[in-house]
Amino acid sequence: MNQNNFDLRAKVLGSSAQALVLASQRLGFDADYYQRQHNYYPHPTAWADLQTYLNIMQSLRRREGHFMGLIALGQTIPNVIDLPPHIQTLEDMFQNFNTLYRSVHQGNVGQYVVKFISQTHIHVKAYTPYPSDYEYGLLYGFAHRFLPPTTEITVYREPYPSRLQGDDHCVYDLRW
Repeated sequence: MNQNNFDLRAKVLGSSAQALVLASQRLGFDADYYQRQHNYYPHPTAWADLQTYLNIMQSLRRREGHFMGLIALGQTIPNVIDLPPHIQTLEDMFQNFNTLYRSVHQGNVGQYVVKFISQTHIHVKAYTPYPSDYEYGLLYGFAHRFLPPTTEITVYREPYPSRLQGDDHCVYDLRW
């Protein structure tokens, strides 16, 4: 699913939108600018327009340094969100990744398909409207949140298929 094929009426939970603002603030980005620019102040328990959320990400990409701003944002999000108590390990996280994704979205927003290759290798197919640079950072951020600090983490986005090339999904390999 590329960004042109998802439900135009899709929603994201307000707490996710607030996490975007908090992560932006932690990175030193002008989060107030994004809120003012897009008039986007969702209540944590309200459903907010996903397209506006995606537009803010694109605005951030242009204003904060192209793809690196989105990667940094994705890396920061896992540290500013609350997870259900049953998510205690990286394995728990990725066994529930798509369920968690769906729990903060309404409408046709695609899915994540996660396959465990080994105890230290996960393959993720992302059929979502989110920028691939953001997802790259998000995967790295969750690995960093759950693995010991000295663990070497590698996230690799396969060149094909790729939403950057017009395909309906991106593929990531996460190894540690």
